[in-house]
Amino acid sequence: MKPTQDILDYYRQPTAMTSPGKHAALFRNLPNDIDELVRIVQRLGIYSLVTRDFYDFNVPKEREDEIQILHFSASLVAMIL
Repeated sequence: MKPTQDILDYYRQPTAMTSPGKHAALFRNLPNDIDELVRIVQRLGIYSLVTRDFYDFNVPKEREDEIQILHFSASLVAMIL
């Protein structure tokens, strides 16, 4: 079954958890190419439960609290500060 345009449009919109909020301007120059976006996004965050095994990386003690950040806009601020 091919998704309708309404369904595609729905999933193109950010939700409260994924919205960049007041930082939306930072997204204007992102590429439209999906493969390039995946490459960028996958380097922004690390899934904390597998950092040692998957990434050979230990989260520094001073950044462990960031693991609990749930909204993307707050995560974005933590990443760029």
